[in-house]
Amino acid sequence: SDEELHNEQVELGKPPKKGKLQWLWLTLEDPASSGAAGLFATFSIVVILMGVIAFVLETHPDIRLQVPRVTYGGFTTSQWRGFFSLMEVGVVGFFSLELFLRWLSNYKKRSFFKKIANVIDFVAVAPFYMERFPGVSTGSGANFVRILRLVRIIRVVGLVLKLSKYSAGARVLGATMMACGNELGVLAITLIIDAVLFGSAFFYCENPRLDVEESDFNSIGRSSYVALITILTIGYGDYSPVTVCGEAVACISAFSGIFVLGLPIGIIGVKFHDLYGDMLRKMQVQEERIRIREATSQMQAMRGIQAIGQIILGPRWHRGDHLTAIQRKQIKKKTLAVFEEVDYDGSQSIDAQELGRAMKGLGCPMSKEGIKEAMAFIDQDGNGSI
Repeated sequence: SDEELHNEQVELGKPPKKGKLQWLWLTLEDPASSGAAGLFATFSIVVILMGVIAFVLETHPDIRLQVPRVTYGGFTTSQWRGFFSLMEVGVVGFFSLELFLRWLSNYKKRSFFKKIANVIDFVAVAPFYMERFPGVSTGSGANFVRILRLVRIIRVVGLVLKLSKYSAGARVLGATMMACGNELGVLAITLIIDAVLFGSAFFYCENPRLDVEESDFNSIGRSSYVALITILTIGYGDYSPVTVCGEAVACISAFSGIFVLGLPIGIIGVKFHDLYGDMLRKMQVQEERIRIREATSQMQAMRGIQAIGQIILGPRWHRGDHLTAIQRKQIKKKTLAVFEEVDYDGSQSIDAQELGRAMKGLGCPMSKEGIKEAMAFIDQDGNGSI
């Protein structure tokens, strides 16, 4: 119900009282609340995709190194580099403003950054400002390069994770990971034990003499790495056992991966199926909300048109009597009087704002969507005014 939805949104931080802050919160947080909120969500997805694409393309060798006399689409690599920099500023500026407005409209500001989604939003924009800190921008040598690369990685990870905010499937996957913490912990511990166990076996099988380095498996650490990618059935092929003992260990470790991975993943799959069903039900509720909102707007429009008709035609609105010439003349005169009364600015035309004001005066207040529906019904030439 609307009351249950309202209470749930208030728990998430929606201002309980109607006003500009509540409208702002709904526009930023609930795409199904209005057409403007849906457009904002779509525009946010486009901006995220632009940011990720710019991050990927600016690493092209020609653009990254600004190779001279090389053009793409008639633009030099330097021009493309500058374009991507401007795009980056625009993307970060947009999401910085969005983050601030979401914090401003949130009723529970103290707990705002305790939510993972808001932390992801912060991570998506913070690295841009970190690059401009004096300690980072004036650094030198390997430390500066490492810091800069780490900051850029955090930025693109933040943008990609932010994209998951608008993807129902990604949200379900994240919820599954959160709900299966115990199962994932068991899986991780089992993998570590298995990798160390078979890594040790690899090391001693491939190194009969420990006083001589005669194998690529020169430590239990490296051998555990080989055991792990064998258990996970990845098998890069960069290290391979050459002894019969090592090959036997490889076969056993590959078979053990079936049991180590199969049991926990089955449990995680069941949990994912349950959460996916919940997601589908929520999407159906959201679609129903949009349908009801559109139907409500249409009903408001028809009630407004009916109110105008009753004022102009009087009892004939219901009876549908045949009109004489004198009656038509009287109705035309009354229609012009109503038009002049509604035309508040005297422009000889009625726009949507004036129509909404008139409906409110008639005791039939209408939403913006309802006024839009009524205008579309009355405005036959489609010029936006009557």
